[in-house]
Amino acid sequence: MVSGESPTDGHAALRAARYLLYSPTAGDVAAQLAAGRKPPAHLITHGGGYIIRVPEQADNVARYLASEVGCYVVIPGYDTAPKVRFPVAEQQTYDVFRWMRAHGGDHGWDTGRMTVGGPSAGASSPSTSPCRRSTPASTCRSR
Repeated sequence: MVSGESPTDGHAALRAARYLLYSPTAGDVAAQLAAGRKPPAHLITHGGGYIIRVPEQADNVARYLASEVGCYVVIPGYDTAPKVRFPVAEQQTYDVFRWMRAHGGDHGWDTGRMTVGGPSAGASSPSTSPCRRSTPASTCRSR
């Protein structure tokens, strides 16, 4: 796991956000590269009822996905109430998703194989914002 303040590539919301990044094992990366593809990535929007800003609460799921599924995992620490009002958290999550899509190749994941999800409040509007805003609509599927 890498904890960071954020990449500095022009996305203002990312520069202000705290995030956690989990990587698959070197063996998983090597196997996927040998098969001709990069590992996928997953964006987890943490729960907390929109009032608790603790992305580490999704640590066990992120570690599992990185080690057992073989994907990169990003957990943004989006702003919560009462500091901000809706739809700030949704916009911040969408900005992280856009950054992942635009720059994921530079970090080793396949930007064509990305998923988004989370528990509790994280499964609500912030985690669905990338799908609601993506173009074309067929790029996001609900399962």
